[in-house]
Amino acid sequence: PAAAAPSDIYRDARKNIGFVRVVAVGDSGEKSTNTGTCFIVSKNGYALTSAHLLSSVRGGLDVTVAVGSVSAFPQSADIIKVDNDADLALIKLKGAFDFSPIRVSRDQVLVGDSITIIGYPMGRELTLLFGSISSLDDSGGMIRIDAAISPGQAGSPVLNKNGDAIAIVRGRYGESGEGVAVPISFARQMLEQFSPE
Repeated sequence: PAAAAPSDIYRDARKNIGFVRVVAVGDSGEKSTNTGTCFIVSKNGYALTSAHLLSSVRGGLDVTVAVGSVSAFPQSADIIKVDNDADLALIKLKGAFDFSPIRVSRDQVLVGDSITIIGYPMGRELTLLFGSISSLDDSGGMIRIDAAISPGQAGSPVLNKNGDAIAIVRGRYGESGEGVAVPISFARQMLEQFSPE
């Protein structure tokens, strides 16, 4: 199919991209907070995000997701599955919803492919970022992307020209700010087990 315009990709995707807030309460009552991004992959509210948003804080976790905007009403979410090796986590928004989820691509990812990243940098409002695939041979099968990733964008979908998810932002590589992402294929078994397409 013909490539979608970036404005169309943003319009279609934003209602399925959530601002994640993870609050942990330690044994002595101290609180720690992480924020990041997730994206919905099933009609009934399953979403993918980065495992390190959950595992880097200790204690009982309270996970909420504000879908479509940082100012949207935050909805509680359950942690369904965490894969720390791949830095992937599957969460599920509580309640009865009928989302139009972001499609998961089965196409091969190629160096030079144009990409769009939509997430919440530094906890700010949903932001569109452009780049391309710069390398596929990073350690552990990760994808390198030539886009300047900011804290808070971990868990954001990396979308192809059709608006389908090809990877999940993991974070920045070194001092360059260049992004590292987890291929969506790493999440396929998790998705098939818990969230039928």
